[in-house]
Amino acid sequence: MLDIISMTTLLMITFILGLITFLILCIIVGGNSNKTEYERKMEDEEQMKYLENYKNKQIKNRQK
Repeated sequence: MLDIISMTTLLMITFILGLITFLILCIIVGGNSNKTEYERKMEDEEQMKYLENYKNKQIKNRQK
């Protein structure tokens, strides 16, 4: 009896976690597919600025 209960509980938890994972994946993929070209360009520019600042901080830290 305990084996059936534990197996059912395990299957329910696995199903719920799988459903959550699927929904998060849908949100991530859907968020990227609905962007306009302008929004993608702005994100690329923001990422380039961040990487440039990160690189400059690395160089400054090495010089200290």
